[in-house]
Amino acid sequence: MVVGFIAGAGLVSGWTEERGLQRDIFNNIYFSVTGEISINYIIAVVAGARQATPLSGASLENLSRGHGRGVEWLQYLNFTVDVRAVLNTLSRLTHRGLANKELKQPFPYAPRMDDLALLM
Repeated sequence: MVVGFIAGAGLVSGWTEERGLQRDIFNNIYFSVTGEISINYIIAVVAGARQATPLSGASLENLSRGHGRGVEWLQYLNFTVDVRAVLNTLSRLTHRGLANKELKQPFPYAPRMDDLALLM
């Protein structure tokens, strides 16, 4: 939870945009410090379509003004899997009783796979 707060504050302040270790950790396109893995970016890079990821260097401002290619808009469509949610769901399967399922989660404040989340 604290790491998520630091990542959010760093993004707002621009600290995670500066070149260095903090950008590599807190502003990584493949995974998030909060436990999310970006499936579509990994697939795009493996398939050789870096222009469909934030690695293309195309900004939203330039794209909205008509500069750039259409495939670069795909960097703003992100499909992620929250590893914490997967582990919480697997943990629930191993416990009996509703109380144990809720109290013995490895990440108690993280969502589960039956939770639907949409981030904008």
